[in-house]
Amino acid sequence: MGLVVLGAIGWSWSGLPIAPAQTSEANPCGPAILERLDRHRLAAGETVETLASRYNLLPSTLLAFNPSLRSGQRPKPGTEILIPPINGIRVETQPGDTWQSIAQQYRVRADSLFTVNGCQPRPAASVFVPGVLWSPIDPGTVAPPSANDPDNNLVRYPLSEPARTIADFGWQLSNGIEGGEATFNSHIILQGRPSAVVLAAGPGTIAFVGNNASYPGQLVVINHQGGRQTRYANLGALSVQRGQRVNAGARLGTLPSQPANGRSSLWFEVRYNSSVGWIAQNPNPYLQRMQTRSTPAPAPAPAPAARSPQPTPRPPQRQRP
Repeated sequence: MGLVVLGAIGWSWSGLPIAPAQTSEANPCGPAILERLDRHRLAAGETVETLASRYNLLPSTLLAFNPSLRSGQRPKPGTEILIPPINGIRVETQPGDTWQSIAQQYRVRADSLFTVNGCQPRPAASVFVPGVLWSPIDPGTVAPPSANDPDNNLVRYPLSEPARTIADFGWQLSNGIEGGEATFNSHIILQGRPSAVVLAAGPGTIAFVGNNASYPGQLVVINHQGGRQTRYANLGALSVQRGQRVNAGARLGTLPSQPANGRSSLWFEVRYNSSVGWIAQNPNPYLQRMQTRSTPAPAPAPAPAARSPQPTPRPPQRQRP
C-alpha cells in the first residue's frame, strides 16, 4: 500500500503521521485547534445547551473546556468561556507520549490527531483529541460496550436487504478528495433502494421520532438494554411512535420513494450511554454480527416424493388344453 498524501502532509500505511519537511513555508496544516479557541462572554439566559446549538458543538465539548460550567447550575452572566471550533477534549500529555500512544489510548486515528494539532512532530504539553466526548471519568480508561458482549441484542440488519456502505464511520475527507476538510461521521450511510423497509436492530423502546436538525429526513431513536442506542435517519414514511416497545426486526418505516438528491440511503448509528450523554460507536462490528445472525439458513431441499411400490409382474400362465 502506497503513501497517502494530504496536501504536504503524509501518512504511512500503518496510519502513523509523517512530519512535513522543514521548510520556510507556513505550516500547511494551519494553526492547531488549541490555538484557535474563541472566547465568549455569557449573556443572561444563556445555557450550555443554547451555546452548544449556537456554535454547532456538543454540550460535552463546552464542559470539557470550561470547568465553570460543570456544576449543573445555570451559568452566571458575564462569565467568559472558551469555544473550540470542533468537538473534542483537551488532555495533558505525559513524558514519552507519542501521537500513536495518545491515539491508541483515546481510540482515535493518529493521522487526525496529528493534523488537528498543527502537524507537529511531537505532542505538546496539552493536545486536542477530536471526536471524544468529555466525561468525569477518563474516557481513555473506560471500555465502552462491545458488539461481542453477551448482552448485545442488536441482531437484525437495519434494512430489509443488504446494502453497500457509501460513507463510513469516523474521520472522512469532505467530498472524498485530498486536501478537503476533515469531518467526523458519527454514523455510517447505507445505500438502499427507494422505499426500502427500515428495521429495528434489536428490541427496545422508541425514544424519539421526527425531524432533527442534525439529521436528514425523519429520525427514529431506539434505546436498548445494556445502555445501547441505535439511530436511523433519512426515513420518509414512519411506522412507529415515541414510547412504543418494538422487537428486533420490527418495521420502523421506509426510505423515501423519491429521495431529494436522487440517492436513497439510511444513516445508521450505534451509541452507548455515559454520564455526559450518548457517545457514538463504530457500527461496523455490530453490522457484521447482524449480517451473520440475520441471514436465514437456506431451506432444506424438498425430499423426493416417495413412490408407491409397484407389484412384481407375474409371468403369464399357460392354458391347459
